[in-house]
Amino acid sequence: MLEKEIVERISRLPFAGVISDENRLDGQYIVSLMESARAQIAKEVYQKNNKRLNPVFYQKYYPTYSEQLQEAKTYVKFSCPEVLTLDSNSDGLRYIGTTDCSVAFRRIWSRSMLSTINKHQVMSVKGNRYTAALYDGSAQMMEIYGNAEIEEIMIEALFANPHDIPTWNADYDPYPFPDDLLPLMDDYIFRSITSIAASVQPETRNQYNQTTPRRR
Repeated sequence: MLEKEIVERISRLPFAGVISDENRLDGQYIVSLMESARAQIAKEVYQKNNKRLNPVFYQKYYPTYSEQLQEAKTYVKFSCPEVLTLDSNSDGLRYIGTTDCSVAFRRIWSRSMLSTINKHQVMSVKGNRYTAALYDGSAQMMEIYGNAEIEEIMIEALFANPHDIPTWNADYDPYPFPDDLLPLMDDYIFRSITSIAASVQPETRNQYNQTTPRRR
């Protein structure tokens, strides 16, 4: 389904106006709840399905080469939107490689792994013996080793915010979430909204007590 169709669907559910009528009509508020629900559900499904996810979750990203990002001649840097972490050992990166998908780059999982690789002549990325990729989540950067001349890559991943992907158009492209899991999204958003409503009730009650005279 399209994002706007899911927003409309959720806005019509009985619980959508539990906080106020204003929130019921706030599409951006609903979209933010959808993104949180999508992330949490993806993690839960990943664990239950033997660390597999429906391909619908993933998006393709083609980063633009920028000379300003380059700091060394031994590797190439590309900006990369935030990728969801699925568990302590896995993230949502599905593919890093050439744009035609003919070559998948080897994944370097940490700086310590990169250091170990560089210490071995046979495996040295400096020798351009293979192309490898290291994702720096804190900086939201993808570093490509083994081919200092590369200027085009493709990344397929479960990104935290679908709107960060330039090639994805919310008005025409399906929202990256399986339709069969929409009931789970409904439940997650219901729990989120009711939790917010419960947290604001004491404050509302205090305001009411302060402004309403007591009966004698």
